[in-house]
Amino acid sequence: MPNQINASDINVKSFKIHSATKAFNLVKPFTELVIYENLFQSSLRADLTILDSHNYAYKLPIVGEETIEVDISLTGFDDETTSVKPPVFHVNAIRDREFTKPKSQLLSLELVSEQYMSSIHSKVSKAYRDKTISEIVKDIHDTYLDDGVKPFTVESTDRIERCVIPNLNPIDAITWLSKRAISTESSIVNYLFYETIAGAYFVNLN
Repeated sequence: MPNQINASDINVKSFKIHSATKAFNLVKPFTELVIYENLFQSSLRADLTILDSHNYAYKLPIVGEETIEVDISLTGFDDETTSVKPPVFHVNAIRDREFTKPKSQLLSLELVSEQYMSSIHSKVSKAYRDKTISEIVKDIHDTYLDDGVKPFTVESTDRIERCVIPNLNPIDAITWLSKRAISTESSIVNYLFYETIAGAYFVNLN
């Protein structure tokens, strides 16, 4: 196994941005994609930088919530090719612009996951009784956040709960519940809700 992956080992098979009216292939202008996985962050974030000589921000236009689809393959691990297909992202903001030439600019976009977008467009107003917090969390996730692609891993919690979710978006509701969740193995409140490329998780820190 090699100690590192070289640029020649990476093949960007597909890199598309979809707006409400049209789509562009970003394989050629693509410069950098950084995806952030964080135990203490409820959804995936990413930064995308492209060398824009076609004024995508105006022509698409980029106004927010555009869809980004990425399909990358890596070669080099024992000469095997591995497909890395991150989940669908959405443009949350234009982070920065830096003009490199009179008709060219480096355009930096802030991206958020499908889970984040689903959450900000939903509200949970529901009373739960005679359920554990893990059962409540699974119900909220499956109802509002499930994209039908990534798995959701839920670790069982102790104690039957009665609670009312007071008009919170789904991520805020699950985060609120995580501060009340107690593991079946201990009496410590240490549950986390986070998302990775592989899926979403509601598990205790241990």
